[in-house]
Order: sequence, then C-alpha cells, then structure tokens
Amino acid sequence: MLEVVQPSDFYLDSENLTWVDNAFYSQSPYWIRSVGTAEQQCYVTKEAGEIIAYSFVGFKHFPLGIGKVAVIERGPVARDLRSLEKHIQALAQQKRWIQVEISPYNTHLDRQAVQSVLHKNGWLARDFQRVIYLHTVIVDLLPEIDEIKRNLRRSLKTQINKATKSDIEIRVNLHADEAIEFHNEFALHQGIAPISEQEHRLINTAIEQKKKYCQVLTAWQDEKLIGAIILLGMGETILYQWGVSHRDEAYRKLPITHLLHWEAICLAKKLGFRRYDFGGYWMEKGDDNPINRFKTGFSKQIDALIGEYFYRTSPLRSKLYELIIKRNA
Repeated sequence: MLEVVQPSDFYLDSENLTWVDNAFYSQSPYWIRSVGTAEQQCYVTKEAGEIIAYSFVGFKHFPLGIGKVAVIERGPVARDLRSLEKHIQALAQQKRWIQVEISPYNTHLDRQAVQSVLHKNGWLARDFQRVIYLHTVIVDLLPEIDEIKRNLRRSLKTQINKATKSDIEIRVNLHADEAIEFHNEFALHQGIAPISEQEHRLINTAIEQKKKYCQVLTAWQDEKLIGAIILLGMGETILYQWGVSHRDEAYRKLPITHLLHWEAICLAKKLGFRRYDFGGYWMEKGDDNPINRFKTGFSKQIDALIGEYFYRTSPLRSKLYELIIKRNA
C-alpha cells in the first residue's frame, strides 16, 4: 500500500531506520530534510507499520488537458529488492497520472537486479536519455592496496610519483570551507552549478560528526590550496562528486588530481568502502576523451548505470506525451 505523508512525519519515522544509511546521499532523509523538497510529495510503502521504501515525487503539468506526469526526483529508496518491487507496483497503480518517471536513478542495490525488477513490472527504459552519462568507472577496493596500485596504468603511476616528489601535501577533512569556495569560484568561471549553501552546511556537519560518507581531500603546495575533491558515500560505494584544480599555468602541469584520487582511493579502502566510483564515463567518446582516459588509468571496470525509466499509468496519453518530449529533446 502506498501512503502520502508529510515530510516532517517521514523524517521522524525514518530516524530509526538503519537501512537508509545506504541511500545515495542526495536521496537520504538527512540530506533531503536539509536542502528542502520544494513542491515534492513524499510517498512511502510500509510493512508492519515501518517504512520499507520511499520516493519524493514532483509533478509536471502538461497542457492541452493531457494531465500530469509524476517524476520521482529523489528515490525510489528501498530496504531491499522485495521492498522496491512492492513500492514501484504501488506507484504504478496511480491511474490519475499520465505516467511515472524515475530520473535519474542512483541506488545502493544491485543495478542489474533493479533493472530486472523494473522490467518484470512493466517499467520501460526511455529510448532517449536525458541524463548526463549512463556509465561510470569503478575501482574495486577489495584487493590489497599494493595490488590496486600494480593495476594502475604505468603512466598514471609515473604521474603519482611525480606529484609525491613535488612536495604536494594532501589533507583530509581539514579545509572543507576553502575547498568549497575554491570549487565555486571554478564553477562560476566554467558556468557550471556551484555547491549550494545547504550542501555546504551538510558537508561541514558530516565532517564535524565524523561521518565516513563525506570526505574532503585538499592538495597544498607551499601553503597554497591547489586542488580539492569531495567524496560522498552510498552504502559500500564512495562517489567522486566534486573536484577542482588550480587553473594558473604554474600549477596546471602538476599531476594534482592524480595524487588526490590515489590518496582518496587509499582512504576509501581504509574506511571500509568496497568500491570507488569516479562519477561518470562517456561511452560514446571512449578513451579519446581525456577525462575518460584519466579515469580508466585507475581502473578498466566500466559499469552501466540504470538511466531513465517510466511506467505508463495511462497508456494512450503516455504515448502522446513521450512523442512530444522526444521531438523536443
């Protein structure tokens, strides 16, 4: 059964749920409560009075009397695959909507198993994707660190050694404010989204509370900040979310990012994570793309992400809607 609950009630009910610690950071109750949900509604599925799955849903109102589309903007997050199946089955029964969309979908559950559950229950993969990327590079952290290092591309190991000899110092969770300010200056210059004030507060709070799912690594030379990366956890995976290095010519030739990621991989292994997610790989560009090639220097494991899915709650209107947005894509 699906229930619509007030966000305040959801936050209260979710406080004692240990499984929500595995949620992708932006879908966790802790994060959602802090950044706000705008006009999203909270839908939960319960079992024996306890939440086993939830989604925060926004709506797109379509003209010409077609109706509205429900977009799961945060979630669905579920305790396990069985709970996920119950939740998406309940969402699919909401006939007052044109369709239900999941976009994008990040989950701590096994991706192939999740896709099997979606397909089994009649959810469709969109034949054109609006997400930034559909693949990512994963570093397996289960082997010993020496073995992980042996498997790095030879040129990458050379760059890491070069950085080590360049008196670059890596500091962990000591300069989050400086790292975020540094990133946002870069974001302004590049025309990309900055780290918001709410996200800034959450990162600081996580560090103060020594939460392992948030790690900020900064690179320094002669007491000057020259690079930073911010990692956010999801279950047994830690994800590279934000990064920046100094744009001045004096520093651009230094392998700052190489060393930052290597130190981050070592840290993630020490913290007990099983996977290091590089946060995206553009399959159509391959290793001809310098960012792709940089990432595959650390690992050749390229995993497919889930992408966008939808369920036709009103088949005729849904087909019309999909036709219109495909033409406008």
